[in-house]
Amino acid sequence: MTGRLFIIAGPAGAGKNRLMGHVLRAGIARQLPTATTRAIRPGEQEGREHLYVSRAEFERMIAAEELLEWQPVHDNLYGIHRPTLEHALAAGESIIADIDIKGAQAARAVFGRRVVIVFVQTPTIADLIDRMRIRGETTASIGLRLLRVGDEIAFAAQADAVITNETADLAADKLVTIVRAVLADANAGAYCDEPIAYRYALHAQALVIHHGCVLTRRRAPEYPVTDCAVGEQPGAAARRALASDLSAIADSLTANADASLYRAPAAIDHRRDADGVEVITYSYIVPLSDAFPAPDGWTWTETGL
Repeated sequence: MTGRLFIIAGPAGAGKNRLMGHVLRAGIARQLPTATTRAIRPGEQEGREHLYVSRAEFERMIAAEELLEWQPVHDNLYGIHRPTLEHALAAGESIIADIDIKGAQAARAVFGRRVVIVFVQTPTIADLIDRMRIRGETTASIGLRLLRVGDEIAFAAQADAVITNETADLAADKLVTIVRAVLADANAGAYCDEPIAYRYALHAQALVIHHGCVLTRRRAPEYPVTDCAVGEQPGAAARRALASDLSAIADSLTANADASLYRAPAAIDHRRDADGVEVITYSYIVPLSDAFPAPDGWTWTETGL
């Protein structure tokens, strides 16, 4: 009997773990434990959610090529432990895991069609932001995760099945049905949704602050703002907007900035423009220590803070 690995992939906030939980409770697959250096949490069990190892042991696994793919996440290391996966597949087990797109690609490259990739999407990018906020993620973390959304949603085209998680219970039922269909060699595609062609843009703006006042333009847009180029860090885009609109102060504020590094924004806002495009704006505070006369067309406005 041939085992199957079901990979639940998709962007942060799509609800992957919640949907995977329904499959586990249905008893049709068990969770694949991935290797991690983070500490075990209450309610977790060694060898069930993860293989909890020291950093030294994780590095030994890397050197011994025991990991199909690995990466750092929030100061910890995570990876797919190849011997554990190989043993489960050889035993004919059905296993399931929430794995990012790089891990999914690595597993598919080695194990071929024994790996079934199910991509979970939400109706809008705004849904991802809202769900990440509800589960308590910081603005810094949300901003970083949104930078990966483009690559993640493009991966839907490589998946074996796509589920739109608009209503959690309905999406969970659909995932269980897809897993059952695959295991029965039935037509799992009959239960799939179409990949969504999202229309969205990332913008970055700089808010220049001095002694409780913010520098605002007398016409729209109020603050230096620009769209983020492909691959550009939003912090670098905000500095670029500042240099374009307020060149007199830009040099002193950007001279030592590393454009390749991610900088956490002070806020992330979402809106839809007149064409229905979702616009996500990263806002950066630029504090001035010395007074600066407002240039022509600009004024200092009290923030009330």
